[in-house]
Amino acid sequence: MTKQTTTSPEWASGSAVRSRFNSIVFGYDFWSKITESDALKRALEFADIRDGMHVLELASGTGRFFRWVVHANPQGINVGIEISGGMIQSTLKKLNGESSHHWNIIQGDIRALPLQRHHWDRVVGNYVFDLLPREGILPVLKSMAPLLRREGKLVISTMAHGNRWYHKAWEGIANRFPQLLTYCHPIAIASEMEKAGFGVQRQDFISQNTFPSEVTVAVPTESSNQGQQNPTTLQEEYHA
Repeated sequence: MTKQTTTSPEWASGSAVRSRFNSIVFGYDFWSKITESDALKRALEFADIRDGMHVLELASGTGRFFRWVVHANPQGINVGIEISGGMIQSTLKKLNGESSHHWNIIQGDIRALPLQRHHWDRVVGNYVFDLLPREGILPVLKSMAPLLRREGKLVISTMAHGNRWYHKAWEGIANRFPQLLTYCHPIAIASEMEKAGFGVQRQDFISQNTFPSEVTVAVPTESSNQGQQNPTTLQEEYHA
């Protein structure tokens, strides 16, 4: 049905995240539908995927967004990276019956992407950078630029800081009871993208059923696009 590489090294502090996501697979689509759907639709709009592109989704989860990508890009190359085996199985069920010639799921760690440089028109990460330890966000962002082609774009959706009391209530839950939100926490992703050498083109704030999100699209600068990628990951290049 699809090809999978061997599992990449897990996040230094991500084993709890992987275990948690494995345990909530069956309920996650409901959670996503009531809190993240609006942001995901905006991310798809920002990505502006055209048929024939090479599209990479970081942390493809249960496959809701990845299925949209495959439908938007039936003649292109679509690859999802996901650390949770349970989430991968959910994605495979959603794509059952779809031709596997143009999509692939790889079980792996976004800190050690098994993919080649300057190959991708779009890289999308939905609710994954807000799972990383804060000190781990910038290094991963810096590794994104070399993956993109010259006109490529990076689209990221995250839990966000908000001004309303109910937004701050979500932030309080994230700080006090992180396991309830699968260790998701609000971040200011635009400033981190700029530190990583990206130029932010647009950012929208979205509040769905009080849950605060931001969707940001950015392009790499010339200098960031020439950055170095870990050469040990290149041997794991996918084969679609």
